[in-house]
Amino acid sequence: MTSSAGLFPSQPRPSVSLLLSWLEQNRVYLSDAVEIYESENGWGVRATRDIDFDGFCEWTFSCPQLIIVLGVPKTAVLSARTTSLDLPRELIDPIPGGDWAKTATTNLTVPTLALILLHEIRLGAAGKYWGYVQSLPREVGGLPIFWEEDGEARKWLRGTLADRELLKRKETGMGLVRLRVL
Repeated sequence: MTSSAGLFPSQPRPSVSLLLSWLEQNRVYLSDAVEIYESENGWGVRATRDIDFDGFCEWTFSCPQLIIVLGVPKTAVLSARTTSLDLPRELIDPIPGGDWAKTATTNLTVPTLALILLHEIRLGAAGKYWGYVQSLPREVGGLPIFWEEDGEARKWLRGTLADRELLKRKETGMGLVRLRVL
């Protein structure tokens, strides 16, 4: 398990029980079909029971076989809209009156989120998001922003929203290499 070195040198080791308590307090739904566990290699998520699944199903909420394993209310998502950090309005709503789903990311998105995360780390246990923040990896090498642009580790992001955002950023000249400079 990762030591208390790295990003939180003065804090105790990450706690699964603290994370689970935070999830409950913030009304985050975690299915009993999965569990978060701790091992010598770090944390993981595993199924707690066999789940019958008859064939492939499109990712829609009308799918009868769909099993929701995690449900996160907007109030539990750490963002420019939910942080206690006093941000300028243009960082919270980069394109006033715009379609938020289409304009949610700008060239300031990653630096803004980094600032918000640093703010929450500074707040420590007094912060609303500490139960979540304390569970984040302590060693920076494991974070996707430090992976090679097209390296082997990127395969874990394929098909995710993060992968789509990284590709879009690379096309606009704000890829991982450029973001590391920031």
